[in-house]
Amino acid sequence: MRIRRALATILGLTAGLAAGPALAEGAGKTKTWRHGAITVTAHIREPAEKDGDRVVVSVRGRTVASFHFTEFNRLGNVFIAEMDPANGYPEVIVEEYTGGAHCCTQIWVVRAPAKWSRGRWRALDLGGFDGGDFKPRDLDGDGLAELKLHDGAFLYLYSSYVGSYPPPKILSVRHGKVVDLTRKASMRPILRREEARMRKWIAEAEKEKGEINGFLAGYVALKLLLGEGVEGWRLMLGKHRPTRIDYCPLPGPGNTDGCPVPVLKLPYPAHLLITLRELGYIKS
Repeated sequence: MRIRRALATILGLTAGLAAGPALAEGAGKTKTWRHGAITVTAHIREPAEKDGDRVVVSVRGRTVASFHFTEFNRLGNVFIAEMDPANGYPEVIVEEYTGGAHCCTQIWVVRAPAKWSRGRWRALDLGGFDGGDFKPRDLDGDGLAELKLHDGAFLYLYSSYVGSYPPPKILSVRHGKVVDLTRKASMRPILRREEARMRKWIAEAEKEKGEINGFLAGYVALKLLLGEGVEGWRLMLGKHRPTRIDYCPLPGPGNTDGCPVPVLKLPYPAHLLITLRELGYIKS
């Protein structure tokens, strides 16, 4: 789910060099984060206020980005981390929380223009993700931070929320663009740990005769990310619970809602194969 409920304004500023991080929190309704020349100031609304939270990113006193949330959404977190080596400043990660039982954090990354450019600061939209507190970390030891997120397309896809497994999605910013680093060789240890965890979940679901198809769908996707899709597919075929799932053979909202042709009833493996292709896990 992608949530676009904040107003982001980006102003021009030439890049420079940022020093080490420092965090300061003001009293009352204002929070301030500082990292060298970068200052992030957040106005947190009181419950009685109708106006939403506001976040301002400035460099040496000049505003380079601002976010104004609706009254229903709140500021989740602010982080300052080095993600993109192509400019002279670290990046500012702003998380907006929309509330709800299984929802949702919208993530922006504010970055400076390239070192050789006089362009404008930009807010890159990473999308909306279930949960919160997605702290940037250097996951592969290359000195640059990444965000370990997950693919929410798998939630509720074949099982309930608790019976679903969204495979990991590792995103960062490189040379001014959002990049998916999940398949990068240096991220394989993270995927291996996920695989071991999923093996246990699948074994428990199989033993307790609980929901398993949602776990298996995410597991096959994870194995595809590791380049081991055949192995994952074989495990799925041996453990899935046979069922048929509605599928619209023509594109449409919600897949089956308003389908202009008769809806097909596909076996679970066939539906999963189509889904994995549509989501980009199967490339050919």
